[in-house]
Amino acid sequence: MLVTANQVADTLRLLVPGFVMMKTFYVFGLQTKRSDAQWVVWSLLAAAPVVAIAGFFHPAPDALNFVLSLLLAILGGVALSWIWKLLARIWPKVAPGASIRAWDVVFSRRAAPRLQLELHDNRVLSGWADYPARSVETDDLDLYLRDPQLIVGNSYQPMPGLEGILIPRSSIASVYVVKR
Repeated sequence: MLVTANQVADTLRLLVPGFVMMKTFYVFGLQTKRSDAQWVVWSLLAAAPVVAIAGFFHPAPDALNFVLSLLLAILGGVALSWIWKLLARIWPKVAPGASIRAWDVVFSRRAAPRLQLELHDNRVLSGWADYPARSVETDDLDLYLRDPQLIVGNSYQPMPGLEGILIPRSSIASVYVVKR
């Protein structure tokens, strides 16, 4: 049995708002990797209330209902993001539990941490972590170290003329987060 265009439209009308809501939440709130299966499940769960609310205000399965569903999905995703950030602020231990790598936990703080990096070539650098890659975006993590200094023994040697250094994760042996 072939699928009709109306059946495809009905399926998209159901699935797309849930996906839009979850993607909005992902962009503005909880940024962590999800498998394709998880995206489908969460999108379906999010779609049910969004489509039901849109159907309450405009029951006809037409373009207006779809646009209303999309607007509700975006608003719902933004609201979920705000709630997530509020929860993470009230209970700081919640957010790290949702991250998949310690790298993301360390670099998700508001202020850039001061680091000491031991590289595989045995050099030790110190500086401020700016623009760390997040594992939700890439598996090839890197880090921009602002105001770098070379540590030799117990002395810090400035690196004149350098604003910062872009260091690939593959070059880093250890990361030490310095207390404030």
